[in-house]
Amino acid sequence: MSYEVQVFLLLAAAVVSLFAAVAVLMKEHRTAAAAVATQFGVSTEGEKRCPECGMGNLWMDRNCISCGKRLPG
Repeated sequence: MSYEVQVFLLLAAAVVSLFAAVAVLMKEHRTAAAAVATQFGVSTEGEKRCPECGMGNLWMDRNCISCGKRLPG
């Protein structure tokens, strides 16, 4: 095989690897974004979770008992 063909194949492999790495990173980013939206499960029933610190508060509380931030809802 000539030197030019080897260089071309090496560059082609590098481009394919770059596209594969970008695809994996994009998939991880989408998965992480979905995990943030569903961070807390059924065990939080009757509680409000503070979006700032994650502390569980009573459903009727207006402010977080840990950090004092206003709770949603």
